[in-house]
Amino acid sequence: MSKRSVVLLLSSALALTLAVPALGGPSNPVADGAASAKKTAKKALKKAGKAKKKANKANRTAKKAQTAADAAQVTADAAQSTGDAAQLSADAAQATADAAAADAAVNTGTKLGLEDVSDTSASNSTNDKVASASCPSGKDVTGGWGFVNGQQGNVAIYGLLKFYEDTSVLAAEVNATAGNWSVTAQAACINE
Repeated sequence: MSKRSVVLLLSSALALTLAVPALGGPSNPVADGAASAKKTAKKALKKAGKAKKKANKANRTAKKAQTAADAAQVTADAAQSTGDAAQLSADAAQATADAAAADAAVNTGTKLGLEDVSDTSASNSTNDKVASASCPSGKDVTGGWGFVNGQQGNVAIYGLLKFYEDTSVLAAEVNATAGNWSVTAQAACINE
C-alpha cells in the first residue's frame, strides 16, 4: 500500500468515526462536550436575563421610592414652615394679651382710685415722734406702714395705727441719741 492509500484510508476512517454519532452510532466525546457547554451557556444566559429583569424592576421600585421620599420631604418642609408661622402668630398673640392685661391692671387701679400717701415727722433729736398719713376725702385706708429715717438701732417703731382715713406711726428712741431722726408713715388709699 502506498502512503497515499494509507492516508486516504485513515481519512475515510476518521470521517466515518465522526459521522457515526450522527447516524445513531457511538457518541463522539468532543461533540458531546460542545453540546453540553452550549446547553450550560444557554441556561446561564437565561438566568442572566431573569436577573437583569429583576434588577430593572428593583431599580424602578427604588426610583418610585425616591420620588415618594422627595415628595414627603417637600411636605415636611411645608409643615415646618407652617409650624414656624404659627409659633410667630402665637408669640404675637401672647404679646398682645400681655399688653392688654397690663392696660387692664392700670385701668383697674385708676377705677379703684388706688393711691399711696405719706407724711414724715420733723427731723431732730426729740425722743418721741408721730407721723400720720391721711387719705384724701372720699378714700379709705386699705393698708399702711412706716419706717425710721436715721439713727437705726437707736430708734424703734412702737405703734402702727390704721384708721378710716389715715395711718399713724409712733416711734421712740430705744437708746438715747443726740442724732437727728424722723419717722415716715405711708397709707394705701382706695375709693370708698
